Amino acid sequence: MKAGLAASKNGRPGINGVSLEPEKLRLLAPLALEYNADVVAYLLTKESQVPPDAAGRLAVALELFQRLTDLGISPERILFDPICPPLVWQDGLFQAREVLETVRLLPEVLGFQAKTLVGISNLTTGPGPLSKKILLQQTYLS
Repeated sequence: MKAGLAASKNGRPGINGVSLEPEKLRLLAPLALEYNADVVAYLLTKESQVPPDAAGRLAVALELFQRLTDLGISPERILFDPICPPLVWQDGLFQAREVLETVRLLPEVLGFQAKTLVGISNLTTGPGPLSKKILLQQTYLS
């Protein structure tokens, strides 16, 4: 990661990504500071688990935001990824709705217009016709 950041010459580099996992915070947050990099903040617990609902994701977001900003990372450098679930998960549809709720509430909870990104292709992981997957992704995105 450090070699990639050092080699970056155009624009602002990014680190993809950190979570509440202690080792990731310990290793990657200092690199973000050193290289003035953007940071993708995965809303995963310390055990690398996806919280099943918006409340859990928002709690992780608050803690991760606090940890990153305490280390000196500027809030505008943080991009929150609420972890889009595959619809094939047992509770995939429920979690997909909770991701949307997380994105909707995040600015209110953090007190500023937080940046988000979502790996939309995760939604349609698994078998199925590509045309239907694309339609599901487009519908969810809107």
